[in-house]
Amino acid sequence: MRSTVQRSTSRSLALVMLLVALVGCSVSTEESAVRIPTDQVPFQLNAEATTTSVGVSGTTTTVPRDEVEIYLVRDDRLAVVRRDAVASDPQGVLSLLAAGPTEQEIGAGLRTALVADLAVIVRVADQLVTIDLTAGFTELAPLEQRLALAQITYSVTQLPAINDVRFLVAGQDASVPRGDGSSTDRPVTPGDYAEFAPI
Repeated sequence: MRSTVQRSTSRSLALVMLLVALVGCSVSTEESAVRIPTDQVPFQLNAEATTTSVGVSGTTTTVPRDEVEIYLVRDDRLAVVRRDAVASDPQGVLSLLAAGPTEQEIGAGLRTALVADLAVIVRVADQLVTIDLTAGFTELAPLEQRLALAQITYSVTQLPAINDVRFLVAGQDASVPRGDGSSTDRPVTPGDYAEFAPI
């Protein structure tokens, strides 16, 4: 009789432990999907997926591509061009912008106001990207400064996750020119450079 009681108690204890484990592992219900900010997604989950295929001659890896818009300059106005990008994020867009126009685009009259290594992304949070302009920015002519800022602002804010751009100069808070020539130390949007908007 004693072993029957022990078995019954062991089974009851196992059942209770199983129920506790199931309740502890349950997922809370939400009435609708909840968007997680990109900067809170663990990097392994936010990484680009790749596909690998093995053929007779070896292994080939294909990286998915997104199409993004970058803004170049034609006749002192912005002109939009499309580029394939490994990732459509601010750093990817800024890298494409820094590469400048292709030879074919140069032949079509496109150019860039950006100089080499002009800008570095410092932070992305709450739909605001903070970009540090190197000291070389201050050496640009006033019109070229405004065009460079317009190029960067239009290019990175075309991404759904970015609404505003804050500029630093050589790591320090600074006023930067807007399209009309006035200065601001606040974050900017494409509206601040409407004078250069694509036609």
